[in-house]
Amino acid sequence: MKKKIKLPWFDLVMILKNQITSILADVQDAREDDGKVSQAEIRNIVAENLLEVVPPIAEAIFAANKG
Repeated sequence: MKKKIKLPWFDLVMILKNQITSILADVQDAREDDGKVSQAEIRNIVAENLLEVVPPIAEAIFAANKG
C-alpha cells in the first residue's frame, strides 16, 4: 500500500517567495557593481539560492508528514 505524502502548499509557497526575493536582492547587489549582470552571474546566483531552498522545503514536508 502506497502512503500519500502531504505537501504543506502554503509553507512551500512562502519558502519559494522568500527565496525569489533573495534572488532579486542578490541580482540587484551584483548590478550595483558595474551596472549590469551577465548571464553567468545570474546562473550562479540562482544556483546558490536553489541550494539554500532545499533544506527548508524538506523540513516543511517532513513536519507535515510526521503525524
